[in-house]
Amino acid sequence: MPTEQLTATDSEFLTGRLATTVLAVGYLAVGIGFWVGLLTGWFRLLVAVLAGTVVLVAVSLYIAVKREGLVTAENKLFAAFALLATGLLVALLEFTAASEGVVFALCLAVATVPPYLILHYTGYGRST
Repeated sequence: MPTEQLTATDSEFLTGRLATTVLAVGYLAVGIGFWVGLLTGWFRLLVAVLAGTVVLVAVSLYIAVKREGLVTAENKLFAAFALLATGLLVALLEFTAASEGVVFALCLAVATVPPYLILHYTGYGRST
């Protein structure tokens, strides 16, 4: 029985340039399939596109985790602000008379703007 050592190219099968290209083509095909399904009203195509989207998202997440790791400083920052915005959403909808549009806009701003500003204008999350 020959035992072969794993090389760098073996472990980079899903994270290499070819995989990224195949993934991009997959997203393009799913997008085209979605529009064709909508325009023709073909429900089975829309179900297939939905299944393809789920598979592509799963593969994309796998690739992102393999490339960067799951727990990074940036991910922690975005997760904290997403949780803050979710709590704010529940509190504002439950305890205020503000319109839903205003509440959702405020929560979207809380979840996206501060993490962007922190990452852009500070050294947080940069490896030195």
